[in-house]
Amino acid sequence: MKKALLILLSGLLLGCSTQKNTLVSRTYHNVTARYNYLFNAKESYNESISKYSKEYPFAYTSLLPVFLFSDKQAPSKTAEGMDRAILKSGMLIKYHSITAKPRNAKQNTPAQRAFYNQREFCKYVDDAYLYIAKANAFQHEYGKAQQAIDQILLNYPNTETKADAQIWQGIIAGAEGDLIQYGSALGTASQLKGLSKKQAALLRAAWADYHIKKNDYSKAIENLEQAVFFETSKVDRNRYRYILGQLYLQTNKKQQAAATFHKVARSTSSYEMAFNAQLDEARSYTTGSTSDLKNILLKMAKSERNAPYRDQIYYTIGKIYQQDKNEKEARNFYAKSISSSAPTSSQRGVTYVALADMAYDKKDFVQAQSYYDSATLNLDSGHPMYNEAQLRSNKLGRLAENMREYQRLDSLLKMSELSETDLNKVIDSKIAFLTEQQNKAQEEANTQRQYLMNQNSLSLNTNQSGSWYFYNQSTLAFGAAEFKMRWGQRKLEDNWRRRNKGTLEQLAEEQKEEEKMKEDNLSPLSREFYLKDIPKSAAERQKYVDQKQTALINVAEAYRADAEEPHQAIETLNGLMSEKISDANELKAYSTYYQSYLAVNNLSEAQRYKELILNKHPKSGLAQSFSNSQHSTDSQSPVVSEALAKCVELLNASKYNECLSLANQHSTTAGALAPQFALVRAMATGGLLGKDAYRKELSAIISQYPNSEAAKTALEYLNQLDKQTLKLINSTDSAEKSNQTPTKSASITSYRVSEACHITILVIPNTANFNQLKFNLVSLNLELSPEQELNISKQQFDSENDILVISPFNSKKKAMDYYYNLIQKQSIITQAGIDKFATFAISCENLEILLKEKNLEGYAGFFFNSYLK
Repeated sequence: MKKALLILLSGLLLGCSTQKNTLVSRTYHNVTARYNYLFNAKESYNESISKYSKEYPFAYTSLLPVFLFSDKQAPSKTAEGMDRAILKSGMLIKYHSITAKPRNAKQNTPAQRAFYNQREFCKYVDDAYLYIAKANAFQHEYGKAQQAIDQILLNYPNTETKADAQIWQGIIAGAEGDLIQYGSALGTASQLKGLSKKQAALLRAAWADYHIKKNDYSKAIENLEQAVFFETSKVDRNRYRYILGQLYLQTNKKQQAAATFHKVARSTSSYEMAFNAQLDEARSYTTGSTSDLKNILLKMAKSERNAPYRDQIYYTIGKIYQQDKNEKEARNFYAKSISSSAPTSSQRGVTYVALADMAYDKKDFVQAQSYYDSATLNLDSGHPMYNEAQLRSNKLGRLAENMREYQRLDSLLKMSELSETDLNKVIDSKIAFLTEQQNKAQEEANTQRQYLMNQNSLSLNTNQSGSWYFYNQSTLAFGAAEFKMRWGQRKLEDNWRRRNKGTLEQLAEEQKEEEKMKEDNLSPLSREFYLKDIPKSAAERQKYVDQKQTALINVAEAYRADAEEPHQAIETLNGLMSEKISDANELKAYSTYYQSYLAVNNLSEAQRYKELILNKHPKSGLAQSFSNSQHSTDSQSPVVSEALAKCVELLNASKYNECLSLANQHSTTAGALAPQFALVRAMATGGLLGKDAYRKELSAIISQYPNSEAAKTALEYLNQLDKQTLKLINSTDSAEKSNQTPTKSASITSYRVSEACHITILVIPNTANFNQLKFNLVSLNLELSPEQELNISKQQFDSENDILVISPFNSKKKAMDYYYNLIQKQSIITQAGIDKFATFAISCENLEILLKEKNLEGYAGFFFNSYLK
């Protein structure tokens, strides 16, 4: 009996082999694949996603991610579940894939023939490949994910999973930074018919993510609105809705933003998300009493349940006071926000940026630099505010450093004039103040450490007792938080303790200074610490006076060059000139005066300081450069100067051939006037041969004489010429009149100067050969910066023109460098058959405004005044 049963079972198993394709074998493998392997893969994947979504550390101070898998923590947080999903899916394919053809199958009808010709006879193999793709995406194994997707697209084109695979192909390309492939894959997916609600939601969310990456927030909003409508998952729907509210805020649609955040607050099960939605709803207020709003927020702050979020509440109240022009109360609440911030929160950095911006707008650059520096210590490098904060901190660094040095030396000199009794009183009061500050700092550190321990005590003791440190995520998070509290935000690299990296010699010098400080072993709470730096003799005092004057001159120069505040530079130096200063300092001061007066267009004062330099410091390098320039100009007079004047006269009379002939006669003897002759030749050439030749000549001037006034004028002419050729700006067609300053339209006021995220754009006719132009630009990019991968995309601007976007540039300077290179090498544009175009550098924020308002004239005026002046 047993033997017969064994034979029967063996027969059934052989009958269910994947090498045989019968009704029995297909049924067996489909049932087993679906209810065993696929069920387990799906459960593991979904449980891992659910847990990860609940634990995800959303940074509500910046735009939330549309998809969570691309976060750097995703592989470690989801490893267990995703590995199991991949394993089960792989086993399904290995043990249940049926590719053998059925024997004796009928092929009389189209349906029978289609059934016989299909590649796979197990219904769930394509689903297994999809789970492999998605799970590998969460593990950042994008190559393996793409291979699984390729299997679906190539071998299972008629299955429902094709749409998912096509969408995920784009999403993965986006995670790798390939926006061209991202858009192409989504475009293909959009043409598919019969998408389910879940697939439609995923597609719209992917399109929104694509447009967010391109900083096209208006189109992102359109797609997110549809994603919210189609999405069946409450968790994902609330996240999409929250992002939608953030985008409404970004585009100044505050009423829609407030309504959207209100819906999130009412529907989400996450208290943290609901709380932040309430805060963002408050920040979106447009009507009603602000005092009522502030009272509501203060009431929220009193609740112990909101204790971890008080920093955000106080920040929001500060923002409201700032909008109400009450800067004193705004600063008070910003200070409360900082003091109540958790050590791992980015809110502290965001608040420092708000304080820094206030100080910067009031031209308190020293205080602003300090706040920006603090912001960079408390923000992750990927935070949207980080780059601009770091840029401004570095830009104002020289000014702040020298101002502090000036104040230190001034204080020491004043202290040197005090009697011993009075001096000790001053020092003792300073020590008392420092002691109090240290006690407060210690209390704050203890509070933060206690906060950390309270937040992590449960997770440290829950199912983690037997885990090794580096496998214990809670312990790792706790350690990371303690590290950040002590050291701030540090990158993993050599010499990580040093915030400013330099050469080995600098490192050795720093180590010597540290050793010297240890040897001195003086506490800032002792009198000796302060007495050691106070000058005691007349010679020491004079040395300090010289150093103090040097520091003040450096401050003035920083005002002029770094802060671009020449008036402030002049004002800073005015108080110094009544003092007796060294020859070296006097020359520095005169030089800064000269350049500052030039910057404010006060030519008479600039000339006065130029003469002072020539008379009082004739052997200086600056005086020599003045003399050489003057000698070069004088040596050309009067013949060359008269020739230049005659050229201008012929040009004004439209006698281009005669003007060009005369200018060419003096091409080798022009000397210092060579740039002016080149400009005259360019204008005459333009009058004879047209705009393309005019462009080429102007570009040559910029390249050949980059620091000359003629080059600046040529750049202005090129900018005006660009606007003329597009027929979008109502200016004269005459190239000779293109040096007129564009009038400032009403739209200019809506644009803001930014130093951070920038893009270079080309406005071209929509009939242009985009593919050829793109090829030329890719070649240019490889020539200019082969290590930087720039994306090139096109979108419609109006009925006649498209905008070609070249991105990304992480600063205004880099975008302008690219702009200048494009101006000099614009033949790559004309080679594509495009004779009418305009090019600009533009911030990501301003591009959004430009695309919305469709007013190129308005932006051109802003660009001319803010970028080229």
